Amino acid sequence: MGALHQPCASFEASLRFAPQDEVELRFAGTDLPHPEARSEAKPRRTRNFLAALLFFTLAGSYPAEAHPHSPLGDRSASNRDHFIQLGEAVHGGFGPLIALGIRIGDDSMKTLGAGPRQVDVTYFSGTSAPCPCVADGIMLVTASSPGQGTLRVSPDAAADGQYGRVLVKHRASGRAVEYVIPPSIAALVAEGMKGGPEKRWSVMMDAPEALLFTRRMIEKTQ
Repeated sequence: MGALHQPCASFEASLRFAPQDEVELRFAGTDLPHPEARSEAKPRRTRNFLAALLFFTLAGSYPAEAHPHSPLGDRSASNRDHFIQLGEAVHGGFGPLIALGIRIGDDSMKTLGAGPRQVDVTYFSGTSAPCPCVADGIMLVTASSPGQGTLRVSPDAAADGQYGRVLVKHRASGRAVEYVIPPSIAALVAEGMKGGPEKRWSVMMDAPEALLFTRRMIEKTQ
């Protein structure tokens, strides 16, 4: 897994153009293909560029005071499909970890009382994770982005025993919230990968919070 993790250590792995050669990523400890696995070797640079452009156009239109499509506040099929389509466009596929990032992003905004484009996000990927997919899910909800300088994947790995760690800071107040994703999340990922995008969505949205992450408030950061 180390050989897979190294190319994913920088943010290029989570918002990259398709490589020239076919890449097959697999989730740690399973024989299930990663949603980004390519079925063809042909590059998709133009499609990915247009998809990213579409996302940032949509994200820029969100009002600052409230996100119009809270994934837990609106459990309709149309809202679910809205996020699945965004995830597929921006990430190149929709897997359970994208859904987890969406849930964490939504929770962080509610916890901090923040709106889109009002938070700064740093993601630390664990060594057992195939790629920092969670960061892309967070981006879909918060409208933070590497282009704005408000979302980054740290070159430093998460601590031992952590599948991932997220620090979300409210830019105006300096208050922050930290999320730690446990290694046991791999079991939910494997369960979600048994079905299509709807299954991958529901396995994270329906799971108790305690199975997904622990939350810690940080009252003031620099």
